[in-house]
Amino acid sequence: MNVFHKVTLQTLKKNRVRTWITIIGVLLSTAMVCAVTTIVASFQGYYRDIEVYASGDWYGRVEGASPALRQQLDQDRRIAHVASAQVLGYAQSESQNEDKPYIYLLGADETFFQTMPVHYTGRLPAAEGEILVPTHYLQQGNGGATVALGDQLTLGLGDRTIDGESLTQSNPYTDGEVFTASREKTYTVVGFYERPDFEDYSAPGYTFLTVPEAGGPQTYLLYYKTTTPAKLAEVIAGYHLPEDENWGLLAAEGVFQYDNFGRVFFRLAAMLIFLIVLGSVSLIYSAFSISVSQRTQQFGLLRSVGATKKQLRRSIFYEAAVISAIGIPLGIVCGLGGIGVTLYFIGDMFRSLANGEIPMQMRVSWVSVGAAVGIAIVTVAISVWIPAKRATKVTALEAIRQSKDIRQSGREVRVSKLTWKLFGLEGALAKKYFRRNRRRYRATVVSLVLSLVLFISTNAFCLYLTQSVDRTAGVSNYDVYCNLEGADPEALYPELLQAKGVTGGIYFCEAWQTILVTKDQLDSSFLQFARQDNGYFDLAEALQDDSFTDPLAINIWVYYIADESYRDFLTAQGLDPEPYLENPVPAVYNQGTGVLYQPTADGGLDRQTYVYQLLADGVDTLVLRGGTGNWRYTAEGEPVLDQATDYFYGESSGGDLYLPVKTQTIALGQEVTSLPMGIDEPEGAACYLLYPYSAAPEEVRAQTAFYCTSADHRATTQALETIMLEHGAYTGAGQVVDVRESESSQRNLVTIINTFSYGFIVLISLIAVANVFNTMSTNVALRRREFAMLRSVGMTRGGINRMMNYECLLYGLRALAFGLPISGVMTVLIYRMVADTVTDTFQISWGAVAVAVCSIFVVVFATMLYAMNRIKKENPIEALKDENA
Repeated sequence: MNVFHKVTLQTLKKNRVRTWITIIGVLLSTAMVCAVTTIVASFQGYYRDIEVYASGDWYGRVEGASPALRQQLDQDRRIAHVASAQVLGYAQSESQNEDKPYIYLLGADETFFQTMPVHYTGRLPAAEGEILVPTHYLQQGNGGATVALGDQLTLGLGDRTIDGESLTQSNPYTDGEVFTASREKTYTVVGFYERPDFEDYSAPGYTFLTVPEAGGPQTYLLYYKTTTPAKLAEVIAGYHLPEDENWGLLAAEGVFQYDNFGRVFFRLAAMLIFLIVLGSVSLIYSAFSISVSQRTQQFGLLRSVGATKKQLRRSIFYEAAVISAIGIPLGIVCGLGGIGVTLYFIGDMFRSLANGEIPMQMRVSWVSVGAAVGIAIVTVAISVWIPAKRATKVTALEAIRQSKDIRQSGREVRVSKLTWKLFGLEGALAKKYFRRNRRRYRATVVSLVLSLVLFISTNAFCLYLTQSVDRTAGVSNYDVYCNLEGADPEALYPELLQAKGVTGGIYFCEAWQTILVTKDQLDSSFLQFARQDNGYFDLAEALQDDSFTDPLAINIWVYYIADESYRDFLTAQGLDPEPYLENPVPAVYNQGTGVLYQPTADGGLDRQTYVYQLLADGVDTLVLRGGTGNWRYTAEGEPVLDQATDYFYGESSGGDLYLPVKTQTIALGQEVTSLPMGIDEPEGAACYLLYPYSAAPEEVRAQTAFYCTSADHRATTQALETIMLEHGAYTGAGQVVDVRESESSQRNLVTIINTFSYGFIVLISLIAVANVFNTMSTNVALRRREFAMLRSVGMTRGGINRMMNYECLLYGLRALAFGLPISGVMTVLIYRMVADTVTDTFQISWGAVAVAVCSIFVVVFATMLYAMNRIKKENPIEALKDENA
């Protein structure tokens, strides 16, 4: 250990308060980095686990595979495992579900049971003649069959065909198909298992499981997993396999179905790391900057006895190494401990995502911890480099006199009359201090600016991240749907609301309507989308032709919502409901989404979601074709044309058009910014007209349905089926749909992203507050001698407080002047990143901006008050004698 290292250690020991403040800065920064990397790893692992639980641990699927292909995949070193199921055929069943009349029997091998989501009671089949039955085959309202453990089932196994071609589970049941049984076998029921994810809702057969049978059909259903996700495309291309991938699990491991999703993901990851490093640098830099500034006199003495710039620089970096050796390990422990405690208390919130089977737990990997340590070391190095470079440029004389941070000018420092009036002499002294001690002043302002930018940028990051996921996931705003065809909705509604688990409900009916609009009535955001070649509209050619002026016909949806629910909805939107109920005009929801799929140059595929509004601002009337209901057809399938109400189909130079026979102009009500429960944001023509149910035509009321949210969606589904049965209005499977179950994967992703976003905002907020507190309190502590001098010449505590209040005000205003524009630039940058997947309007979270502005002043004043309270009891003489003050 050389003399400079000894001097550094002695200095650290002598200035314990400053040393611990710096260590705490490194500790907090490292803890945040470690917490973020750990929580990302935990959420990623949890999402992967629930995907495996729901859909299985596989990447690719092959239907109708031969034994040779099965053997080749099994022997390929790029394949981690192959789960195979022998397709033993279909059999007639006792199902009451008209759309699902068969049993589909698979002979699953051991790997299949380990890999696929087979969640059973009883036991697995271990020998030929034993069978596992899916529970939805027994459920009332679905299969409705009666099977008990130990029962023997005799199945006549065979094939489904249509026009001589075999059908599979991918082909829904149709009246024209033929079933032919070729063999018969008896099986004993040894267990039951939950409805499997590998059985589509449109599949014609209930999937029963047994073991592979010797001499059975030699056709297999294969689920395989490559050693790494990157090798999947290589295997598919090499064996010419169908592109039937498990995109839910692949997304959990960072591989996305659409190329632009991957680009946006890695851009956002880079932005996330940048925000973390920015927060860490701002915290650690201020600590080291003040530390180096305080040691300036010591550096001057060392320079005067012959120390070189290189030796001084090494001394500063040695100090950083010593502090890092203490702060980084403590930060890792605190970060892991904090996340562990947090996940312990919020872990139960996640159990519902996987039926309570997959616990949310902290996952610590050497990669995440190593990343945290690496980022912390780089952060410390960046933070200490600038103060070290500045310190080595100071001459020995300047360092001893400590004049480098003091700027002297022959000009008088002018103070405004308002400052004199509000703060008096103390305000003038504060302003002179800022002018003369520019480095400390700048360090404090920079710290505040970085904290402001960090908070607003993080909120923008989370806002666009969650919106992007919401737009692409397409999660419904309700849990269970029930078709009320054949029932009296108004009479049945109270009983439906009382069904088990229901927490809120609504009923309405719907019909589509054709509107006739000209180009100038369409919003530019819609035109941008519709002018492209897409599957939603046949308008691209007409819209691209500037000379085309004919009216354009676009289909929109009209909703008739239960009157009381409609009243509550309009009230929540800030509208007076009475005009909409007495003489109905429609409230208008003028926003929707559209999706385009574009091939990329390298053979991939981009998925772009557009968010737009259909009608331009100021459009207050619409032209409708006659009639308000759906098409009516003849027995031959031709549309019925009524000269009074319908329209005919024609052609124009701009493309296909609907030319009206009779039209009607209606007035529009106010636009609403959200939709009632049960109505999803529209895809296609982005306009919904919302009326009260009392205004619905009788022919439209036949389309009425009930939508609800539920605390227990499975129990609610069964309860609604029972109610419909009791009222004689049950029409079979598909009348009651558990939407939450079918959207479980998307909902899980949205929940995890939202939780991560809120957690990240809290962490960044804490680091921003810690940064401001550390900078301000340390700055005040270093001015103890100055305050003691002012007190010794007669300045009262009230005068010092007025001076500090002026300083706080000036700090806050300067921070806002620089921080808000930089935050705006960061928000635009983040918006541009996500625009590659979701084309939406640019948004600024004004709530976050307001919180940030208020917080700057609150934290600055609170910190200054805390710091001043700590030194106000000190003896001025002792403070003046303290060289380290």
